[in-house]
Amino acid sequence: MYKVGIELEVKPVGSHTRGSILEHLNNVGIPISWENYSFEDIQNWVMKPDISVTGGFELVSKPLTGYPEIEEEVTKLTSALKGMLRVDSECGHHVHISLLEKYWARRRVDVSTRDGRRVAIRSKQVKIFCAKLLRNYAYFQNVLDAIVAPSRRVLNNQAYNAPISEEYASQTNESIEDYVSSISRVRIPRHSVINYDSLIKYGTVEFRQFQGTTNKTKIMNWMKLCERFCARTSDRKYKNHSPLNYPKTIDGLFDFLGFGKYGVRRWARSRALSNGFLDLADDGEPRPRIPISGSGNTPRMNNSDGIIICNGSECLNQVDGTTFLGYCETCLDLPENNPNSESQRFLSTVRDSEGELMASPTSVSEAILVLENDYDYYVQIRNSIVLYRSVNVEFGRIDLHHLVNRICDNHEHIRTRGFRSQERGQFIGAIIRHFLNHFTNLENE
Repeated sequence: MYKVGIELEVKPVGSHTRGSILEHLNNVGIPISWENYSFEDIQNWVMKPDISVTGGFELVSKPLTGYPEIEEEVTKLTSALKGMLRVDSECGHHVHISLLEKYWARRRVDVSTRDGRRVAIRSKQVKIFCAKLLRNYAYFQNVLDAIVAPSRRVLNNQAYNAPISEEYASQTNESIEDYVSSISRVRIPRHSVINYDSLIKYGTVEFRQFQGTTNKTKIMNWMKLCERFCARTSDRKYKNHSPLNYPKTIDGLFDFLGFGKYGVRRWARSRALSNGFLDLADDGEPRPRIPISGSGNTPRMNNSDGIIICNGSECLNQVDGTTFLGYCETCLDLPENNPNSESQRFLSTVRDSEGELMASPTSVSEAILVLENDYDYYVQIRNSIVLYRSVNVEFGRIDLHHLVNRICDNHEHIRTRGFRSQERGQFIGAIIRHFLNHFTNLENE
């Protein structure tokens, strides 16, 4: 596996500052400093300025080797920073893959110096790699655009980075060899989805298309995707391998890269489906395109249908004159109705039918933290909010309440036993309101 470097562009939340975040990370055992850096020299995480991110900065990892180390570092960082950082459309997520340290790339050249790296990138083998990587990426650009956030789709000419020239997408292996024999090195504008200027600076290929994130699953999956692009392009076993023999779909991309049926492929398919790219994501298995929710989706609801909801008199989300869904701002701002307020902590004095003390139900903030860090349920909620907001799909407020209620009941780390009916409705409603705000426009997901 190639060595990997990770860059995360982020912004602080609320009263958190650069200094307080640095102090917090060092206190919890994650050494980090504020400085400019050289990729091969840093030994720990670094925080550095980034003029492209208003009021934000960039977190940069040391060179990481092997999936276990990468996952450990990413897990520690994202867990420690929970609730302290945010991302928006200004923020990006860049992945560096260390190329010139490979023997086939450096041969007898000292790539520890900038002059040595300048020599290495002019070698035939590195030029072929660079041209093939551009071809492979450009060929599947429409698929990659289906996976990323709308603000990062380069084919609509609205993204910060530029796409690779379409001329690369149709090149054969033979035409690439002819092409590199006539040039001194493969060049591409720095602010493209792939950056080769970093080969001279650090000996790395930089992938720049992906949206900002502090989500561990996304960081790991983007890293795996970039690393596999490089590995499949350079591996001698696949010297004659060409994307031109594969369809421009999710399965075409992941078959070309050699991924299995699940894992990263399933994650990418889910994102493409959520983003509306049904044709690219179709795996041939039948699936309903428009969920049917039945009579439960009507504006009125019968209390006998099994949903436990709030009945706060000030709730603006009325279902009928006496029952409510419990996640409007007016309702949640009332102290007596807010399960996350100091007066409604669901005290540990709740007892079972035999009078024994029961564990307190999970608080709203704890439940949100659990759901944001459980990939499968996080995706379920995200996809359901996409449906809820779609004008073409019959999936309403009650359907969304049903789904979150069921998730909380089934999750092993969320305790719902002991709620009174009004409290349970407020609990589910507060979680829904958080995710409705979290996925405000799905721009950065």
